Amino acid sequence: FDVTKLREKGIPVRQIVALAAVDAGAAIITVSAGDKAASCSVTVSDRENKLSLTTSWTENTGLTYGNTGAITISNPTGGALSISSQPSASIATASLSGNKVTITPVSAGETSIKIKSAKTTGYVEAVKTVTIKVLKATPTMTLSANTFSLP
Repeated sequence: FDVTKLREKGIPVRQIVALAAVDAGAAIITVSAGDKAASCSVTVSDRENKLSLTTSWTENTGLTYGNTGAITISNPTGGALSISSQPSASIATASLSGNKVTITPVSAGETSIKIKSAKTTGYVEAVKTVTIKVLKATPTMTLSANTFSLP
């Protein structure tokens, strides 16, 4: 279909140019027909990284010393996962394996951990913070007639 002949006859013609973004960035698009040209600049932004975390404890109850906790990571962008800020070593330790972080309480207190999903094509980096509250364990004692033991 040749729109040049329609234009020569004074018939206005509109054409639509469709663009598909491949990655974030900026470009200048120039379209020309005959001796006419038009340009526009286009900026494509990265999309939000919808990283989400689920803990095996609630912030109200916290973790009890002697029990480990887990943070399960939902990472739909596939960005490399890492612990970008470890919890205070005097309160808890953390280790990452696949999409799971294991929290091991060391002593009672409160600390936090930051988990990061790296930037991927079309998505921004994401960092989420989780508060870790470690509670003292309730000691138990067993008594018998002549002996007692503490677990």
